Amino acid sequence: MKKLQKEVGKFIKARQWHKDHPYDVLLNVHEEADEIWNVIKHLPNERTIRKIILGHKKEFDDGIGDLLFLVLKLAVMFDINAEKSVKRTLKEFSRRFPAKKLKGFHGNVRAGGIDYKYQKGVKRWG
Repeated sequence: MKKLQKEVGKFIKARQWHKDHPYDVLLNVHEEADEIWNVIKHLPNERTIRKIILGHKKEFDDGIGDLLFLVLKLAVMFDINAEKSVKRTLKEFSRRFPAKKLKGFHGNVRAGGIDYKYQKGVKRWG
């Protein structure tokens, strides 16, 4: 990921995109995520959603690429090591969502999932 972030950095600096306003970049992240969401938001079930995504894999792949590019662009703009960020998040998620207890469950507590971030005695951050 370090290599990819460096590549994105060179790309955006060559175009002076590293000077973009963060608001615009985050708006672009939102727009790209919405493009994917708009394809599936009214579909009735997971099976149909998977079928549509697999049937339009190129477009979905493009959307994922756009989102990753924009996230790495933000990391470059703010001198954040994206690889360390992901590793830190994986460590945090390992505590919040232990595989043995959550296999087959999601993390949305309001929808019946499990998230130990909100459980008593579980360290929340850091």
